[in-house]
Amino acid sequence: MKPNFVTTENVKKLMLGYSALKERGAAEACLMVVDGVPGLGKTHATAWLSTQSESIYVRARKGWTPATAMGDIAKALQGGEEREFKISRFFETNYSYVYKALEKRSIEAQREGLEFSVFIDEVDYFINDGKILESIRDLSDFLEIPIILIGMGKIRKSLVRFPQVASRISQMVEFQPLKQNDVAAVVNALCDFQVADDLLAHIAETTRGYMRELKEAIASIEKFGHRQGQATTITKEMMINQTLFFDRSKNAASIVRG
Repeated sequence: MKPNFVTTENVKKLMLGYSALKERGAAEACLMVVDGVPGLGKTHATAWLSTQSESIYVRARKGWTPATAMGDIAKALQGGEEREFKISRFFETNYSYVYKALEKRSIEAQREGLEFSVFIDEVDYFINDGKILESIRDLSDFLEIPIILIGMGKIRKSLVRFPQVASRISQMVEFQPLKQNDVAAVVNALCDFQVADDLLAHIAETTRGYMRELKEAIASIEKFGHRQGQATTITKEMMINQTLFFDRSKNAASIVRG
């Protein structure tokens, strides 16, 4: 599969939201939410966006506590450099380091004319932990650093319980299933083989616009194409009775039928 990045409609919305966040009117409204059910490509898109600037990307873990949350953010800030700070089991120690490190990185980015941000994925793991959320809000408030919260479709509803956090959100981007033109663009950009229009239409219908299933389908097409022993255009008829991907909605393999 080719290592191309495809600017789908979801990615365009993400980029527009991020640009608007950087140009916000209220300095304290530094939070952005990227939401949508699993499998739509949020992680890949936001990780890519984080690499386009002097930003860090952190993935939350199940069982995060305030101390481990700040510890993981501290690790991301240290990156591959020599660790000048030993992660603590105490929240206050980790928070103090994160605050100072974020402040330093933000100042350095401003000097270079860049916008430093923090991307936090899998937010659903801690969306009901008020202390973690308020700590993130405080970092964003005091340092005026944009923080992008990426979740699995429940952030908006969950944040109703935390109005002091919700009020800081200036941008909300919701990923949607890919439409047929985006499906075709992704397949054409990533697949090692040409894919006929009839197979493209079949993929768009059966994957229901989910990026995860779409990439599985592309991998299956490539394996099939390589077995043919020559570069060719892969049609739907050629792949009759072949498995394209695992359909999570049906908990079964999606097989091409005539």
